[in-house]
Amino acid sequence: MKILVTGGAGFIGSNLCIKLLGDGHQIRVLDDLSNGSTANLDLNQIDFIEGSILDISLLRKAVSDVDAVVHLAALGSVPRSIQDPRSSIEVNFTGTLNVLEALKDGKTPMIFSSSSSLYGESKVLPRVETTAAEPRSPYAVSKLAAESLVSAYYHSYGIPTLSFRFFNVYGPRQSFGHPYAAAIPIFFESLLKGEPIKIFGDGEQVRDFTYVDFVTDAISEAIEKRIYSSTAVNLGSASKISINALVGLICKITAKTPNIEHLPERNGDVRNSYANTEKLLDLFPHLSSIDIESGLQKTYEWYLSNMDNDDVTPSTKKLS
Repeated sequence: MKILVTGGAGFIGSNLCIKLLGDGHQIRVLDDLSNGSTANLDLNQIDFIEGSILDISLLRKAVSDVDAVVHLAALGSVPRSIQDPRSSIEVNFTGTLNVLEALKDGKTPMIFSSSSSLYGESKVLPRVETTAAEPRSPYAVSKLAAESLVSAYYHSYGIPTLSFRFFNVYGPRQSFGHPYAAAIPIFFESLLKGEPIKIFGDGEQVRDFTYVDFVTDAISEAIEKRIYSSTAVNLGSASKISINALVGLICKITAKTPNIEHLPERNGDVRNSYANTEKLLDLFPHLSSIDIESGLQKTYEWYLSNMDNDDVTPSTKKLS
């Protein structure tokens, strides 16, 4: 098939492109390079379009002859959304509306990247898809609103869609060296540079860290087997680990002793979050993931090879 990946030059997108190319598909990427880098892609094998999902006319051209769309383009980060809520809403909600409008007439199937952040501080653990959303940040609101829009287009226009709620995806190609980097790349970078590891709060907050190959396997299978759903599906590892324990594993893998600095809890962060994956495994019974220590080891090996490569680090000018 010919598949369009929005945000394909980013972390998850570039890993997905590698997976899909390996499966024999033709890949087109639409990315404005605000968070990604062409260094993540083999441009000899990919039809690359530099541009934004806010450009409706460009989107229409990008989707005109594809068999499926994987919509990953987004403005991530809870802290960034608190600093600049309008941009998060515009890119994550209006951008998704633009993608749906562009593919509506052809009823092109779409996979959408939603987020576990929309559960907020719900007391239900593990997170189940039927749990009421309690978003605590503009980013979480933008993903909840966009997910609802995807469901509406499924029902109103017959577009085959599937919204995956990602849980703390990590792995090779996840960018570092910028203000809105995720926890795992920040921790690795700090240790490798001999800088203090900064933990917000007491570090006993629990997360479900999901290795990126698990995510790309699910997306690929959904496309190839045409698995769609009008309601969202958790995409997590169904495991849980505290931030303190995560740092302990990273220190074990790097054989480095950390200097840990505890900071106040961040506004918008939730205390505990991990996935119930019964619905996921009903739809994808053969899906399997590696344990977090193995995933961190693979990630560490990639960081060792790329820590000094400016091409894999987005410019802080674009991210600020």
